[in-house]
Amino acid sequence: MIKALVVDDSTGWLSFHKNALEEIYGQEIDVDCSICARNGYDMVYNNMAEPYDLIISDLQMESDFAPQLAGEWFVEQVKLLSAYRKTAIIIMSGSINIDMVANSLNVAYLRKSTAARDLNSYKLALDEILK
Repeated sequence: MIKALVVDDSTGWLSFHKNALEEIYGQEIDVDCSICARNGYDMVYNNMAEPYDLIISDLQMESDFAPQLAGEWFVEQVKLLSAYRKTAIIIMSGSINIDMVANSLNVAYLRKSTAARDLNSYKLALDEILK
């Protein structure tokens, strides 16, 4: 069973990810969702005994982390927790500099336009990231 967490401030994107992941992995995945970075971190922290296997986070969410983006803050905090050293973390955004941010955080990234294109593109990207 894959335990996944999706963090995004858009309910539309949360629904998209939850539905796409369930379509791709069927009964083999359990997806939790969070509407903001702070709540997402609380969920991660409260699940340290059984950590998430996959975390997908939006990059640009609530603005109270400036000058950092909320997704940056969230990923940095998760990476500090030893229970999450083996967790696949993916940041997603429509931002043009997502690759630079992902590289600086040493995590994978996926552009929202790729995810939205079609389910097969989303699945192929996830398969590559989860190798």
